[in-house]
Amino acid sequence: PGFPGSGMGNPEEKIMMATTILAMNNCQQQTANLHECTQRNGIRDGDERAVQQKCGGELQQLTGCMQNVDEEQVMGAMLGIAGGQCPSQMRDLQSCISSNGSNPQACERQYIGAMECAADFIISEVEKATNQLQS
Repeated sequence: PGFPGSGMGNPEEKIMMATTILAMNNCQQQTANLHECTQRNGIRDGDERAVQQKCGGELQQLTGCMQNVDEEQVMGAMLGIAGGQCPSQMRDLQSCISSNGSNPQACERQYIGAMECAADFIISEVEKATNQLQS
């Protein structure tokens, strides 16, 4: 078990997954409502059709909440995590920015490196929590 694509996949996929996790954190009530509905209806993980049919309202509320989460806020949180968990990637990013201040594109590789490192941390933390729930 675990998350699809954990431990592999390209940086963009990992970053997207981590930002989704952070957005869901901002929508805990809606996430809990959807989880409750799937439990109540005995829906298996990954049975998207049953979720749509029986928990469509809860799913819509969660989607709406996640769309309202400020993307800059989520990216800021990711960079905050990178600052704590990924010191070498953040140093690379900061030195790149200070040498190329006027050209943010020049540091895209370093930015993605820092974000991917933060994403790996977030995903591994969620996997740890999930494994603790299951044991």
